[in-house]
Amino acid sequence: MVATTHLGNPAKADTTACILPINPMLHLRGEIGRHFVPVAGPMLQQEAMRYAPAKMGDIVPLNGAGTPYRRIYAAVCYSFLADAVDFTLVEKTLKRAIRQAEDEGHKEIAVPFFADAPWADPTRVLPQVALIMQRVSQGTKLSTRVRFMAWTDYLRELLNNAEKTVYVAPEQEPEEEQVAEIATVPKAAKTPEKPAASSASKGGGSRAKKP
Repeated sequence: MVATTHLGNPAKADTTACILPINPMLHLRGEIGRHFVPVAGPMLQQEAMRYAPAKMGDIVPLNGAGTPYRRIYAAVCYSFLADAVDFTLVEKTLKRAIRQAEDEGHKEIAVPFFADAPWADPTRVLPQVALIMQRVSQGTKLSTRVRFMAWTDYLRELLNNAEKTVYVAPEQEPEEEQVAEIATVPKAAKTPEKPAASSASKGGGSRAKKP
């Protein structure tokens, strides 16, 4: 699988399909919702609600609505349980969604930088998401091309500088695209500074710094 990182609106990538990791109620929330709702219009959320609640691990194909995508795959992998993100499930579900999109004929797929855990610490969740996206790009043997979409420089740096580290276990108790090839990052790669707390989005999502 060939993967590249792009800086731009995740709802407007030049691909035929898009994968959105999402919660079981299929709500478009936070930063992802802020980008997709104005482009897709109400039809995307209305169609998604027809399939809710979904089971964890489900892949729900949706029409592209007002986006450029012919198909949007809602990958259900975020629980509503407080600070209990199963990153292993997120990775497995994302891989399955990419395989399903390829099996259905899509040669180029957009995957926005995602997070759907409004209760969780973004300084822990966002680097884990970047790590998952890099692991998927390096460990999935497919012929399709994947565009990882970021909308801030901070998110793009996380994607480009994700290091191969173990997962942190959950506590149980701009329009023009700028492109960069994903590559294995040297161990000495500098970790970007975390976003300021005041930039966290309300109502969920990645809490990434707004563009």
